[in-house]
Amino acid sequence: NRKITIEVTTPHGIVTGYSVQREFIAEKGGWWGPPEATGVARGLAGEAVVVDLGQGKYLFALIDPRYRPDTFVTLAPGEAPLEVAKRIESMRGKTEVPRKEYPLLVTFSDTSDPTSVREVNPDSMSTALGSGYALNSISLEITTEEATRDKVESILGWVQEYFDRHLDGNSIETIEASNRLANSLAAGNFTTWRK
Repeated sequence: NRKITIEVTTPHGIVTGYSVQREFIAEKGGWWGPPEATGVARGLAGEAVVVDLGQGKYLFALIDPRYRPDTFVTLAPGEAPLEVAKRIESMRGKTEVPRKEYPLLVTFSDTSDPTSVREVNPDSMSTALGSGYALNSISLEITTEEATRDKVESILGWVQEYFDRHLDGNSIETIEASNRLANSLAAGNFTTWRK
């Protein structure tokens, strides 16, 4: 299991939030090729990091294969994942996530309205959140803690309704959507726990 922790400066002080996610890695083969053509299967189960910023504002660090901290790049840059998997599993201690590995950060103008999602630039959080907000750090550690559950759903009560559609209500993603961010995200970006 991996623990992602985010620390943010707010007008009211420093706050943190974390999520423990379960990461899987395994060798996979294919009937179509020789053994040396096998690849690596990877998966992630858990939920987004939630940071309570106070005054009804929340920051979410999404579970998104396009934008998520890569455990292997962060802890063993340049090494083959399968070769270091066992070593990483026994590692302890926090490591700063490199800027290029930051997850996609979002907030909601209204947490009851999925279409009010807005991207948060980690280098300029005040644009989306207002003055006085700044990202201090994103860290990653390997842990024996259990994967977290229900933090996201306690804030986004609608999340279970969006596994088969995007946050804008459309069942397909399209470049013609008027709200491209909401059209590109679904429940799976916030949690993999289905009920």
